[in-house]
Amino acid sequence: MGRPLDVERACPLGDIESVIAVGNKYDIRFCQPEEKNLIMKFIDEDWRKNHVLAQWGELLDWQYLDAQENRYNFVAAIDRESGSLDGLLGFIPTYHFDQALRDQIHLWTAIEKVNRERSKRPFLGLEMRQFLYDQVKTVSLAGVGINENMRKLYDAMGFRTGALNHYYIANPDISEYRLLIRGETSKEPTPEMSICSLRALQSADDIPESCFCGYPEKSREYVTNRYLSHPFYKYYLFGIYRASEFVSAFMVRVAEAAGSRCLRIVDFFGAPAQAYNMKIAFVDLLQNFRAEYIDIYFSGLDEDVIANLGFKPTGNSVVPNYFEPFVRRNIDIMYAVKTDLKGYKIFKGDSDQDRPNLLPDSEAER
Repeated sequence: MGRPLDVERACPLGDIESVIAVGNKYDIRFCQPEEKNLIMKFIDEDWRKNHVLAQWGELLDWQYLDAQENRYNFVAAIDRESGSLDGLLGFIPTYHFDQALRDQIHLWTAIEKVNRERSKRPFLGLEMRQFLYDQVKTVSLAGVGINENMRKLYDAMGFRTGALNHYYIANPDISEYRLLIRGETSKEPTPEMSICSLRALQSADDIPESCFCGYPEKSREYVTNRYLSHPFYKYYLFGIYRASEFVSAFMVRVAEAAGSRCLRIVDFFGAPAQAYNMKIAFVDLLQNFRAEYIDIYFSGLDEDVIANLGFKPTGNSVVPNYFEPFVRRNIDIMYAVKTDLKGYKIFKGDSDQDRPNLLPDSEAER
């Protein structure tokens, strides 16, 4: 992929000496296992007060502790004189969920924060990034859930940026929507029957190897460890079949609020272009779960393909994304990606977009 960070391009003022000087003041390195409390303290005080990762050590370990490398997947900027942690950059490689994926490393960045009052260094964040890029040789880099300021920085560094597409199917048999606000005014036509069907899958072993195509590379082991063995969330795996032929698989999670529920597609595997007119099957799935709607955030798939499955863009409807706590409004999920590979896709389950945001009762009581 080449050197991912062009310092001269990323620093519009051209103050390269200031960037280099950062290394004289700071020890920039990976966080060690014994620094767990330091990480949690920084997240709480410098990133977001009472953030779930600042209070729930088990979740922090599950998402960021790399036992094989004996480190947390965080880059830290430690002031050499005071010893204070002034910057933190989190990252999640796909091999975190399957060590066999180390051959070609795909990496998502997550938490990224510099304490400007303590550091007084305008480019400390860039220095942490350069350390990460130098230490972890990747074939793709992405940030999902970035804000507008970060998007401008990614643009300056030559990343492709944008907003994930958001599509959904509503359950027509719901008399009162408590989550969804339907903006449609015209009656939708009755969908055609399809020769394709949905089936619940019991294991990732049910997914054919051919479904793991495109990038970032994933695997059955990835699906098992990232979703089916998730220690806090319950995920459901479904297959799309065209007659008896396996076409695609997707991962779903139930989200609940206001005494109602919806289904969230968080990952997709395979070739959805080979399936069409699936709306009746998805409506049946919604009725089985007594859910208001099913939605999908995505990039890298043809929008017509998703529409052919029966989904439609949010348009003037309100299809909520935040459930912990619940917010009844539309949310754009911004992303940035840099790779030379073709066929790169992004879904809501990538990076840290689909993780718990509220403490379970047992942790909240501690």
